[in-house]
Amino acid sequence: MRVKFFATYRKLTGLEEANVPAPATVWELVTGFADKYGEPVAKRMLNEKRDDFGPDLIILINGRNVMHMQGKDTPLSEDDLVVIFPVVAGG
Repeated sequence: MRVKFFATYRKLTGLEEANVPAPATVWELVTGFADKYGEPVAKRMLNEKRDDFGPDLIILINGRNVMHMQGKDTPLSEDDLVVIFPVVAGG
């Protein structure tokens, strides 16, 4: 499975893109990255209780926002493209 990181998440992980084995759900993917890359990533990807996504995390699976799918229970497969980026604002 391909995972692309943008903006803050690219800086925190040091990765532009990664090929990883597909976990069962997007939640397992996110918590796996939080564990692997430590507290700075965990603080951004997870909420304070660590039971849901952080408020500025956007995840697309094959171009679809997981919040319009099954949220953190969205299943993943080996041929998915996952894009992870923060909410941004600007003018």
